[in-house]
Amino acid sequence: MPVGRARITIDLTPELRRELKTAAAQADMTMREFVTESVRRAMASDAPATDGTRQRLASAAPVAAVNEAQQRAIRQLTDPVREQLVHLG
Repeated sequence: MPVGRARITIDLTPELRRELKTAAAQADMTMREFVTESVRRAMASDAPATDGTRQRLASAAPVAAVNEAQQRAIRQLTDPVREQLVHLG
């Protein structure tokens, strides 16, 4: 594992995993890249701005447009992260 990264594990239904894989492929990204970018965007839009983090994340390269199924997959992945951020904030 590269230095400066932490591994996390999430449980997905087979259907959600397929949707995630499809969404990542359509955005020409790996699933890791897609999830990482989705979490960054969710944090940039919902987390309080500290140390310029919000501004740095907001300036990240945009992800390709996603369809409704992809948006649902992203929400299912990022909503739990948002909830945790609210509890930490």
